[in-house]
Amino acid sequence: MKKFMKIGALSLALIASLFFLSNATHAASGDLKLKIEGASGSCDYGTHLDLGTTGFSYDARTMSGNFKTDTGALTPWTCRDSAGVASWNLTITSSDVANVTTNNVAHTIPATSVKIENPTATVISGLCTKVGGDSSGSYIAINSPVVILGKSAALGEACIVQTAHLDLSVDLAASQAIGQYSGTLTVAVPSL
Repeated sequence: MKKFMKIGALSLALIASLFFLSNATHAASGDLKLKIEGASGSCDYGTHLDLGTTGFSYDARTMSGNFKTDTGALTPWTCRDSAGVASWNLTITSSDVANVTTNNVAHTIPATSVKIENPTATVISGLCTKVGGDSSGSYIAINSPVVILGKSAALGEACIVQTAHLDLSVDLAASQAIGQYSGTLTVAVPSL
């Protein structure tokens, strides 16, 4: 009978141990999901440029002016990347400037004579690596695309990149022919 009692007590102890084990806390893994959605971005830049009128000169000279908005205000050039695009650039290029009065090819101002002063671009909000916008106070030719401002590879990073308003200059040759001149400035705006 003692052996039976010992076996019975051991059985109760084993059942109690199993009961406590079955009520023990178990660790499990789970997922945390979070999505931050981007929005469409945009760029603001000057669209109007009138260098005015000058008289004929036997000497070489330069005419310059500022890009303005359609309301005539000076404006910083700004791109807002709210979508986290990997990389992008806003560039400007000039064509040759033709004399539309004479239509004489010899009177054309070459695109290498059309230049911009491109102030340093800065990140004014957000986190990203900016590119472009550094002519160190001198004018650079825009006969091929020049990066005004942009962002280098940083997928998912959203930011606002800005540069001060741009000045444009046109170098006129000595005895540049009289007439009305016209050329094309191409501002390539990124899809944000």
